[in-house]
This record gives sequence, C-alpha cells and structure tokens, in this order.
Amino acid sequence: MKPLVYKVNAGVSFILGVLLNLIFIWLILKKSAKEMKTYKKVLLQTAVFDMILVSVNSAVIPVIYVESGVTIILQYGFFSYPDNSGNMNIYLMSNAISTFSQWALPVQFIHRYLIVCR
Repeated sequence: MKPLVYKVNAGVSFILGVLLNLIFIWLILKKSAKEMKTYKKVLLQTAVFDMILVSVNSAVIPVIYVESGVTIILQYGFFSYPDNSGNMNIYLMSNAISTFSQWALPVQFIHRYLIVCR
C-alpha cells in the first residue's frame, strides 16, 4: 500500500480518537453520578492513555510487513528519519507506550479484585 494511505488513516484516527476521548472525558467529569467516584478514575485513566496511544501511533505510523518469516518494520510518520538513524529507538518507544496502554487497565482491575477478595 502507499504511504499516503497510512498517513491519511493515521490523521483520521488521530482526529477521531482525540475528539471522542475529549467528549468521553467531558461526560465523565460533568455528567457522571457521584457514586461513581472510584470508577471515574479508572475511566479517566483509560481515556488519557488512549489519547497518548493514538497520538504516538499517529506520529510514528509503524507498518509491519512479514514475508517468508522475515519481519520488516517501516515508519511513515512525522518522526521517521530517511537515513534510519533513530527509527528503531522511536519504534521501541512507540511499542513501550502501546504495551503500557494495553496493560494499564487490566492491572487495575486485577489489583482491585485481589483487594476485595482478601
């Protein structure tokens, strides 16, 4: 596929992701019941991490190709260098943020479950 397709997709995803998460944060802060105080924090954390994740992925735009057991990672984003000088570091940063975002919510729920059950 063409790099333009990835850039357009990243731009649209960024705009929609930030807009919908801002609406979600506004709804949590202004329209939620007072009884949801504990869950507000979990929902806010999820929305903030999602905004960070969509921002990083839109700036880096990692594209992974796998053919015959060989993996090639290309970057089409704003922070990709033509001479490949810092691309691996930027990809590792993006991967770390993605992994942290994926584990942030389940760890909270597991921790709360263990506290409640003990």
